[in-house]
Amino acid sequence: MNKGISHSKKFEKYIEKTYLDQVVYKFSNGYGASVVFHFGSYGYENGLCEIAVLKFDDNGRYDICYTTPITEDVIGYADDKTRDEVLKQIKELPK
Repeated sequence: MNKGISHSKKFEKYIEKTYLDQVVYKFSNGYGASVVFHFGSYGYENGLCEIAVLKFDDNGRYDICYTTPITEDVIGYADDKTRDEVLKQIKELPK
């Protein structure tokens, strides 16, 4: 089992890493992602992560966004390949 979550090196540097269980990404389109790996997240018991789409405001604060074509919820049970595919989709969302 993983000892913590690492960020994807294929994307812009993450903006925040909290402890061992969350990495937050912010993209130039105003969207981002929260990638978590902790007890209770969807996939943790299988060594997989959970992804939420984030929307940033003009002050840099963010909240989960449930209204994108990517998902209306979080995406659980994501391996590294799925994580990178979802991050790419989020990065390509229109502003």
